[in-house]
Amino acid sequence: MWILALETVTPAGSVALADGELVVATRAGDPSRPHVTRLPGDLLELLQSEGRTLASLDRLAVCLGPGGFTGLRIGIAAVQGLSTATGLLVAGVSALDALAAAAAARSPRPSSVAVWLEGGRGEVFAARYIVQGERLQPVGEPVAAPPQSVLEQWRDKPPMPMTWIGEGMRRYAPLIRATPDVRHADLLDPTPLIAPWVATLSARLPAGRPHALQPVYVRRPDAELARARRAPGPVEP
Repeated sequence: MWILALETVTPAGSVALADGELVVATRAGDPSRPHVTRLPGDLLELLQSEGRTLASLDRLAVCLGPGGFTGLRIGIAAVQGLSTATGLLVAGVSALDALAAAAAARSPRPSSVAVWLEGGRGEVFAARYIVQGERLQPVGEPVAAPPQSVLEQWRDKPPMPMTWIGEGMRRYAPLIRATPDVRHADLLDPTPLIAPWVATLSARLPAGRPHALQPVYVRRPDAELARARRAPGPVEP
C-alpha cells in the first residue's frame, strides 16, 4: 500500500512516501518559504524523485495538528484537493501521536512518553502516553498551556514521563531537567521529521473521504478568539 504523507504544522514541514509502514523516502521543507508557495509542489517533487506518480498511490495521509493554524489549514486543503482530483482516500494523524510513536521507537523500552510541541504565546501543546507493548495509550486529553503549568498538572499523575520529544521539549529542556520528578528524563534530540510517522501510523488507520478530515487544534484559533472578544456576551477561555 503506497502512501504519500504531508505535514505542515511546523515552519519547515515535511513530506514522506511509504510502502505500508516502511518509509521509502522523506524530505524536509524550506522554512524560509511559506507552505502555500510550496504545495503541492513538495509532494509531487518527492514522488518524481522516487519514480512514482499520483496514479501509483493507494492513499494520502496528512498531519492534523496541533501547530501553526495557517500552515495546518494549508496542508489539509492541499491534501483534500489532491484527494478530490484523484479519488484517493485520506487518513489523518495527530502530530502528537506521530511524535509519540517516534519516541517509543527511538528510546529503549520506554514506559511513558511526553510530547511537547511549540504552541506560541509562551505555551506548549502537550500530551502524555503510556507505552503498552506496541500500543500508546493517551493519558488524559492534550493541553495547550505554559510549560511550568503542564509540569504541575502532570506531577499528580505518576509515572512522570521518562521519554520526551518535540520542539517544545527542546526549547524548555532546562526547565524539564530542573524539575525534581523528571530530572533524569530521557530527552530525545533532534526532533525527527513528522511526515514519516504520519505515513507509518496512517497505514494502520481506516482512510476516508477528504471532507471528513478534522483539524486537531487543542486550543481555539487566534482569529476565532478575536471574533469572540468582539462579540457581546461572555468570552470562553
